[in-house]
Amino acid sequence: MSPCYSYHGVIEMKLKVTIFCIFIMVQFLNALDMKLSKRITFSEDKTIIGGIYSFAVTEDGYFLLLDIVMNDIKIYSPEGKLEKVWGRKGPGPNEFLSPFICNYNDFNKNFYVMDFGKNRLIVLKREGKADFKQITEIIKIREAMKISSIDKDRLLIDGYHLGKESKSYELYIYNTVSGEKTFLLPSEIKYGMYSMNEYKSNMYKGKKVNYIGILGFSDFYGDNAYYVWEGDLRIIKINLKTKMINSFGYKTSNYKQPVCTSEMEKSKKEMNHKAYLSEKARMSCLCDVLANKNYVIVIYNKPRKDLNDQNSGFFFQFYKPDGTFIKEIGIKEDCIDMRFYLKKNSNELFCFMATPKIESNSDEEEYGDIHTMLKFKVTE
Repeated sequence: MSPCYSYHGVIEMKLKVTIFCIFIMVQFLNALDMKLSKRITFSEDKTIIGGIYSFAVTEDGYFLLLDIVMNDIKIYSPEGKLEKVWGRKGPGPNEFLSPFICNYNDFNKNFYVMDFGKNRLIVLKREGKADFKQITEIIKIREAMKISSIDKDRLLIDGYHLGKESKSYELYIYNTVSGEKTFLLPSEIKYGMYSMNEYKSNMYKGKKVNYIGILGFSDFYGDNAYYVWEGDLRIIKINLKTKMINSFGYKTSNYKQPVCTSEMEKSKKEMNHKAYLSEKARMSCLCDVLANKNYVIVIYNKPRKDLNDQNSGFFFQFYKPDGTFIKEIGIKEDCIDMRFYLKKNSNELFCFMATPKIESNSDEEEYGDIHTMLKFKVTE
């Protein structure tokens, strides 16, 4: 004779099991942590770090700092010791006019530099620990905001480009051997619009979308590219083989959606850059997207009262590659700027920052920046 179970008892048991499973899953997801493993201050006894917008970390832990102000590459050891300053200002080989964006390929040791002054992509080969040999200069590359080396020949380039029939794109693949371009992301999708006509209407006929900002950031891993626009916490995922596009993202209570305020519009029209940035600092603008085998990481700034507010910091959102939200982690650093780099073959996350320095003595005050690398290890 089979035992008799009540209907309500079975439902209650199933509910308890479901709650327990959810509890275990939440505990697992929240176990992710971003641990600071090293804080490296770069020595400037023999050189000056003028301004770094883009940097890279080599397979053996050396830091390649691309200096847009000093027009050179500064190579630092994993401990922060200056090994060499490579390149100088000029129009010729091994020279730069305004090097802005870089990317390093761990496998073939190619170092790609987008020089805005030359309007060219410069390809260098790393030799030894702290030297380079220039391979070529590619002149058909438009200005890019980010470059990622997919393989030995192909680059994922984040930058505005016109394709066929004057259709605009924000992300494409460039083959450095054949010169072929494969367009991936139409501009209207970047801004969350439904058609090119809607995009043109909003961007060119007095609408306010462009007041929020036009910066975008991209990265890739495997067959997928990821793209974000600074004005919306929405990660656009593009399959590099099928060209299929979808999106994901989770807006937490820490995120303050950027909007075009009257103050922002006024400061833009008056070309008051400081007032514009001060207004923008009150919102959560996306700063980067990073991807490796395990995670897609989106970074946005902590909203502040204005530019003078010292309560600065960043939020890091972690997702699984399929778009599942894992956790959001905030860090607080008193810095004027921060740039990011995620290793493809490990969960090491690097943050380069410039911190204002004021040293007082009996004679005068010395102003400058302290340049530091934060090395995090993402663990579960």
